[in-house]
Amino acid sequence: MELGINVDSLQKLYKLEQEPKLKIINENDKYNTKIVEYTFFVQNELEISEKIDAMDLTNKYAVSYRFLTIKKHEFVNVCENNKKLINNNKIILLKYKKTYENMGIFVDSFFQHHLNNNSIIETSGASCILWNFIHIYENFFDDFLYLSNKNIFYIDFSSKNLLYNKNYPIFYRDFDKCFLRDENIKNLTKYVEIEKYTNKFIKIIESIEYFGNKHFDIFFSKELIKSKNFHETFKNLDNIIDDYVNNLFFCNFFSDKLKINNKIKWKIQIKSKIEENVRYLNKDIENLSWEIYLFFILVKVDKTVWETFALNSLFLYIAYYMIKIFDINDTSCVLYRYFKFLFANIDLNCTNFNNDNNDNNINIITCRNNYEKFYNSIEYEKDYNKSLIFNSLSHVTIEQQKNLYEWLVKKFTYDDVEI
Repeated sequence: MELGINVDSLQKLYKLEQEPKLKIINENDKYNTKIVEYTFFVQNELEISEKIDAMDLTNKYAVSYRFLTIKKHEFVNVCENNKKLINNNKIILLKYKKTYENMGIFVDSFFQHHLNNNSIIETSGASCILWNFIHIYENFFDDFLYLSNKNIFYIDFSSKNLLYNKNYPIFYRDFDKCFLRDENIKNLTKYVEIEKYTNKFIKIIESIEYFGNKHFDIFFSKELIKSKNFHETFKNLDNIIDDYVNNLFFCNFFSDKLKINNKIKWKIQIKSKIEENVRYLNKDIENLSWEIYLFFILVKVDKTVWETFALNSLFLYIAYYMIKIFDINDTSCVLYRYFKFLFANIDLNCTNFNNDNNDNNINIITCRNNYEKFYNSIEYEKDYNKSLIFNSLSHVTIEQQKNLYEWLVKKFTYDDVEI
């Protein structure tokens, strides 16, 4: 059977050719370039880019070429009152090294066999889609470890930061809202040092518009920054958790009963952790400085916990709609087991300042270990038919594959959607 629709047409229809939105000043140049105002976030991206690209001969993790960082920069002269050119260090030219042409959106990676071959989706395509969806997850392990080894927090990580190319599944961009943790953070003792350090974090949190895929630490930090009063924020904790859960996009497919039950559980464990943190700081809740609490979040948070939460939220969301569109009812099948694995790695909790008590915080190492257990549960005799197609997907029609593709493309190409 044939799909009856050309993949190129779908790409044009849904604007799949999503290259980084950079103005190409010179097509013959080896850089993608853009001219922007020199702001805190540009300065931050320059620092993060330098850190990512720094050579580390002892690093065994992912190479940096898939991180689309700033390679060169220079301040440019501007014309004032049509009279003379001046360099006031307010306008800067940023140069990003060109990698590959025809970058696509992240979800193209699930359909890479079809897109790379410029072919139609065959009846066995559902198994290919699921296999790609499972395997693409592995790419993030070493990449997140690469960033964490450089003390970089990818705070605003989401699907919008990801690009796909047939030469390699995942490329990363937009590092202006990353946070670079000071290697000597535990030695910062003076209030002026702490304030200067947390101010960078505050600016990043204040710039984030969407929290539907963020760890509770980030959402709670936003509330602390907004109120500038720890005691008032703590008194409002029930409402804060309600707002947080209601805005988590993967909770959209929870039943009301499941959402209520989880809220109760999450409120108990979050409150307990925060109260324990207050005792750790040896302060009364009424007198605890919100800035000090914010600082200790940065000191104590386990590396990659925030990114791992966002990653599992993204994949859980896609897995749910894959189950729904493919009309899968067998709860013992591979896709359902993958969904359960992803949900088990959603750690709706907050950082505990007692490092010996952070067993519930799921970082990328824990996630990798859990993934290996899930992957090893796949059995050829149990999960495949004679044609090496997943038994649970043998009924999936070409039309359903097309529907999944079109749904994902719509979700991941709208500017006002962030997953």
